[in-house]
Amino acid sequence: MHASHPPDHSKTLQESAARHVDVLIVGGGMVGAAAAIGFARMGMKTCVLDAADINQKGETYSPSFDERSTALSFGSRRILEKLGVWTSLSSHACPIANIHVSEKARLGVTRMAAADYQLDALGYVTPNQAIGESLLSQFEELGIELICPVELSDIQAVPEGYRVSLASRSELFEARLLIIADGARSKTASRLSIDYDVQPYGQHALIANVETALTHNNVAYERFTVDGPLALLPLEGNRAALVWTLSDEKIDSIKELSDREFLQALEAQFGGRFGGFVRVGDRFSYPLTLSRAKEQYRPGLMLLGNAAHSLHPVAGQGFNLALRGVAALLEATLQEGLDCLGHPSVLAKACQSHEQDKLLTINASDRLVKGFSSDAFWLGLSRDLGLVGLNNLPVLKRIFAEQAMGLGGKQYQFRSAGKESNL
Repeated sequence: MHASHPPDHSKTLQESAARHVDVLIVGGGMVGAAAAIGFARMGMKTCVLDAADINQKGETYSPSFDERSTALSFGSRRILEKLGVWTSLSSHACPIANIHVSEKARLGVTRMAAADYQLDALGYVTPNQAIGESLLSQFEELGIELICPVELSDIQAVPEGYRVSLASRSELFEARLLIIADGARSKTASRLSIDYDVQPYGQHALIANVETALTHNNVAYERFTVDGPLALLPLEGNRAALVWTLSDEKIDSIKELSDREFLQALEAQFGGRFGGFVRVGDRFSYPLTLSRAKEQYRPGLMLLGNAAHSLHPVAGQGFNLALRGVAALLEATLQEGLDCLGHPSVLAKACQSHEQDKLLTINASDRLVKGFSSDAFWLGLSRDLGLVGLNNLPVLKRIFAEQAMGLGGKQYQFRSAGKESNL
């Protein structure tokens, strides 16, 4: 005769203790926060988890909301308007009236002007801190719960989505849709055995804010050098956001220069526009890779932003592409119905509608970096011809400009504040 044992209720108790939400987002940076706002405006119960200590009121501390700046395309402005974020953000956004593209020591130049397309701006340069504060300011109004700092202790698929437990907090969540938006080569994705294709560029991006003697006149500059592209993006006053691509071999020597020596080295690469550089702020750097997740979705699971694809900062398309990915997911969810939240057919539809845009943007940035990295004579000549030709062929220039402004591909629709809008 077998001894009787009391039934094991541990699983039942664990499931009953779970907090059920519609959308659970791992990563409260710019992409994760934008997705949270979009789903909350649809009436979805939404929760955001982040490993950093993010303060919703006042100063924020997420690595996404640091001293860097982001170039927002005109298309991104439209998306942020529908998310209800642009009004508070616009006062911090410096408009880009013109774009100037050139290569050091060569004659080819391309110029684009917002006035040529009957627009007030081709895009906007905005401090990440301001973007973060504008996004997070919506959380309380929309009932979005932000839990931070927190680490995940377990993550697993369940029939109705995903179950996530938190370390040191004894909390358990079940979500119909789990969004991973915690950055390039996501640790959360890796825990789910999602692999990445990674291509190092052998370069670092050096980031700093600089001040110039003369006004920038709202012109954004992209200058190609043998080490990689160098971008100067206009900020308020005589300030500009610098993104300087340097080889792995040169990055440390440039970072260690004194401020005066650094500004001299920068002027040697960029030239004497603006009457020279007079001040530089703190300098940061990070290695550059092209990283793509081998899976972007599973039933109940979606990767967004750098967790899905991380690209070279040339032309400043990373966040803009990610924001269009958020819009694609919101649109697909609305079209298929909120009852289908997290269903693989919805996630597949979102990825499919965004695929051409994603491939075009990633491949264009990759080819720009590689095409301008060679000092071979015939490649230099072809680059000269290409920049001159682009500058003098209005139809080709319009196609290029529309893609850069986020207006060249599919324009997404999703509802904001109870209204459906065409983005």
